Amino acid sequence: MKITAVIDKIENETQAVLEIEGKGHIAWPAELLPENCSAGCVVSIKIERDLEKEKSLKENILNLQEKLLKNKR
Repeated sequence: MKITAVIDKIENETQAVLEIEGKGHIAWPAELLPENCSAGCVVSIKIERDLEKEKSLKENILNLQEKLLKNKR
């Protein structure tokens, strides 16, 4: 999914407020904006599910749970 937003404002050089067309506003870390962006610039955000990362995180959690259970015994 690709979202188009207008940078409404940047607060304290740390957080941007992005206006999503007809959907509201979201806070976004200013450091994650492209270079030379300021209020009024139009940006695109691509959101997609990362199945590889999900699998890796689940495996890490299961490994940690196993270690915890072994240490309890």
